[in-house]
Amino acid sequence: MFKKSMIAATVLSLVSISSLVSAQEVLDLSVVSSGAGALVKVTRENQPVVGAVVTANSNKVEGVTDRNGQVYISIRDVEAKPVLFNVTDDEGNSATATQFITKNHR
Repeated sequence: MFKKSMIAATVLSLVSISSLVSAQEVLDLSVVSSGAGALVKVTRENQPVVGAVVTANSNKVEGVTDRNGQVYISIRDVEAKPVLFNVTDDEGNSATATQFITKNHR
């Protein structure tokens, strides 16, 4: 009897965990190099994500997406290098992307 109860509890726990994992929504992250920075656009199911926090280079630079799901992140002291962008929405969903950034010299 105890063994059956343990199996039932384990199965119920696994079902609960899989439901929680499938409930998280996927964020889409688009990064376009522009000057000495990048225009970052965050969407979920083709809709802009407002208020998502976007960070670059391990949280040294950050911004928050506007009503269009966009934010421009200025990267200082960049000659030419790949930059890692991270985004997290208010529900804790996250995504990452890497973009090569080059500084425009005028």
